[in-house]
Amino acid sequence: MCGKILRAPWLAIASLYWRSIMWDYRKEIRKPLNQGSLLLSQPFLKDSEFARSVSLLCFHDKQEGSMGFILNRQLKVQLHDIIDIETPNSFPVYSGGPVSQDTLLFIHRDLPLIEGTMPIANGWQYGGSHEQLLATLQEESTDPNCVRLFLGYSGWDAGQLRKEIIENSWIINHLDTANPFDYSTPKMWKSIMCSMGDPYKSMANMPIDPSLN
Repeated sequence: MCGKILRAPWLAIASLYWRSIMWDYRKEIRKPLNQGSLLLSQPFLKDSEFARSVSLLCFHDKQEGSMGFILNRQLKVQLHDIIDIETPNSFPVYSGGPVSQDTLLFIHRDLPLIEGTMPIANGWQYGGSHEQLLATLQEESTDPNCVRLFLGYSGWDAGQLRKEIIENSWIINHLDTANPFDYSTPKMWKSIMCSMGDPYKSMANMPIDPSLN
């Protein structure tokens, strides 16, 4: 992400407690990272931007770094609140991350051909022509579940994301095996964690502050 996750002594204590429930964090280090990878924040991460977050990687390169979007930070605005457009359906807007929060970005699937897109996984694509997208959103037949709009994105320098995984900040899943869009935004993180079975299911029920457990 842009800027290093803040760490504190309590996080080291939390990491020890986390490992005490038999979670082998080395499994996360060995998991591949690529387009379509899902990053679930570890349960004790208190970073205000990423606590209990689910992020989708849209781009990952060892030399150039990584970028993606937080999927479960819905804002209290709709598309028509930020641009002058009328659509027959409602399109909520999400905070994609701390970078370029004044820029409208999007992912989509099963829409008419939009030029300039980049495939992610499981039919989802990133980017493309804003004009073509907005024209599509004005069609009554366009399913709001087939597009997700973001203000801003999350970015990592080369090697930064892998370093954060080694530091136990992230749990890795993939869009091909877990569909985050099946779950409501408030329940997305916990639902995906539970779907992964133990020990992740046990982690999903832990408080952010381990001293409260």
